[in-house]
Amino acid sequence: MHAGIFDAGIGHVIISRRVGPQIAVGLFLVDVYCLGVKDAAAGFRTPAEYAALIERFRENEDLVEIEPACARKLVESAVAYARDPGLSPHKDCFEAAPLFGDIDPGGCPRDFEFGKDGKPLYISGPFEPEGRINMILGKLDEACGPDGYHFMIPEPGFETGEESEWMDEEDVFEDEDLEEDFNEELPDEDE
Repeated sequence: MHAGIFDAGIGHVIISRRVGPQIAVGLFLVDVYCLGVKDAAAGFRTPAEYAALIERFRENEDLVEIEPACARKLVESAVAYARDPGLSPHKDCFEAAPLFGDIDPGGCPRDFEFGKDGKPLYISGPFEPEGRINMILGKLDEACGPDGYHFMIPEPGFETGEESEWMDEEDVFEDEDLEEDFNEELPDEDE
């Protein structure tokens, strides 16, 4: 797992098992501040491909080995934390989760604390669609109340490459158009 996952708020958890001559790999991008499993993938690699994959991840994240029970506990606990306000894990999470097999998360002595400063903190990705941002903020607002969570979203124009900054809850509603967009009917999660 990414050693600084709880400082950065997001990082990868990787589970692997040898299956004959190949290695089955499950990748989970875990957002411990809010969204749970934000992305996931599963597949088979040769030992050389697996070594190259891990090396690529090490270039961007300080990976440390953890007990399989703790990997499972971290992923499943993150999913449960996100589900509390009604946020679902990435759909491919269910394809990667079977790699945990019979690993017992109860064997992990660690406790994991989710959120930031006792509240969910939603940080949108730079290319996250506006409808998804609004859906997530709406679910957090409904479940936690307006003061029960924090968020950071890109300012309009961010994805177009224009000079822009990140906005947080203190300045997002200074723009009346944004407030109207936020208060519009939220799309279903499947849209």
